[in-house]
Amino acid sequence: MSKLQQLDVFIGTNTKLGRLILPIGTETEFSFIYEDEWKHTGFPISPHIPFDDQASPRSIENYLRKLLPEGEAFEEMIQNTTISKNNTFGLIRKLGAETSGELSCKGKR
Repeated sequence: MSKLQQLDVFIGTNTKLGRLILPIGTETEFSFIYEDEWKHTGFPISPHIPFDDQASPRSIENYLRKLLPEGEAFEEMIQNTTISKNNTFGLIRKLGAETSGELSCKGKR
């Protein structure tokens, strides 16, 4: 079994809605798993990331890219890091609670 990088995904300050998962050694094989409780009380974060856990890695990455700043703000963000601008998971992990939407991402401690 391959090792996984994971980020807990929250809406608001402390409502966990799921986990973003990426196998170590890849940059594009994303998966997203919703929390069971969120499935009962919440909604999919995107029509392209449904509750059935069948979202394509590409759909998940496209959604995540939309959480990142754009234009000059994006360029400023990556200047202050050694993370490649193509490393979506690394950028989301770095940005964490400061995404452009209501979602925040936190690594497991």
